[in-house]
Amino acid sequence: MAIPVFSLSAEVLTDAPFEVIAARLREPDSFRCFRDLGAPFEVRESVEGVTLAWSRLRLGARESGQVRVTAHERGAHLTLEARHRGWASFASFGLLRWKTDQLLEHVVEEL
Repeated sequence: MAIPVFSLSAEVLTDAPFEVIAARLREPDSFRCFRDLGAPFEVRESVEGVTLAWSRLRLGARESGQVRVTAHERGAHLTLEARHRGWASFASFGLLRWKTDQLLEHVVEEL
């Protein structure tokens, strides 16, 4: 029997300088919204930008995701991708998603 998986993604283009956001993503504790996730983070750097990834187990469901920042001519482009996997996702998806689906808005507010 297949395990249910829920995915979400979001994007936002901000006029904040890429360098400012990239520096802050390298230190995830500088964002209150990331501390609230309560997950260990992995910072990955590439030519395109900086990615902050996490994975955690909550209420029997596995949540994993990443926030990526890339340079844009107007500032910075932020992308969020997250997945919730497991049978408990049916019951807990609303609670888990509530923390992650508004994550980009919280990042922009905290800049």
